[in-house]
Amino acid sequence: MFPAVVVGLFALKVAWNVLVLYDVLNDLRRGKRAPKSGVSMMFGVEIVLLAILVTTTVVIEAPSWMPRPAMTAVVGAVAIAASYLHMLIFIRLSNWIAGRSNQTGPPG
Repeated sequence: MFPAVVVGLFALKVAWNVLVLYDVLNDLRRGKRAPKSGVSMMFGVEIVLLAILVTTTVVIEAPSWMPRPAMTAVVGAVAIAASYLHMLIFIRLSNWIAGRSNQTGPPG
């Protein structure tokens, strides 16, 4: 049961990385959040959870649904990287859209 709990926590944290951006954008659109406010992503949480998950697959006999430790590490690292890459693309795209919507009138 322990590996399932850690997998669940890890999945929730990665989902948080993706979904919190949309919540912040929605709050900004509605005027509920100051443009300079921020959200802490706490990168260390994913690393600790991934380390616990990989250690668990090494130390105890992992359930049949879990991949081996090396594959667990790779899949976890890709999930973390993908969530932060999504964040960077989302921020760049949001800034580009905001910049285009703040332009006044046609150029010239």
